[in-house]
Amino acid sequence: MTDAFSLGYSENEARSTLRTFKLVFAANLILQSTTALAVLVWPALGEMLTGVSLAGQDFATFWAGMVLFASAIQVPLYLRPIRMRTVLLVALLGRFFMAILFILEGLAFWRLAAFDAIFAIILVFLLQRAAIAHLQSRP
Repeated sequence: MTDAFSLGYSENEARSTLRTFKLVFAANLILQSTTALAVLVWPALGEMLTGVSLAGQDFATFWAGMVLFASAIQVPLYLRPIRMRTVLLVALLGRFFMAILFILEGLAFWRLAAFDAIFAIILVFLLQRAAIAHLQSRP
């Protein structure tokens, strides 16, 4: 196999893994943003998601606002994930932290914990593959 062919293959692999990561990351941002917007419009949805009777709708509104804020600050990470991979890793570790926090709040929040934990695991795995493929595509 020639060096040019090997480099071309590596570059295609890097583009493919990055595209997969960005697709899953975009799906995650869209899912959490639409859920947060729905909770802002219809606060009772927060009660349905958790199965817990929320004393006031303030918690659901606050949670939805924080999720929208977190999604908004992650958009630059979506645009340039390889260049900003350290910041992206901090954001993904934040997802693990939130999953643990939801579990500590009680098992009623298991849906939110599962959502954050599953996407965090998938995104960390895909980011690792994309970063390795990117580094291998450089001579």
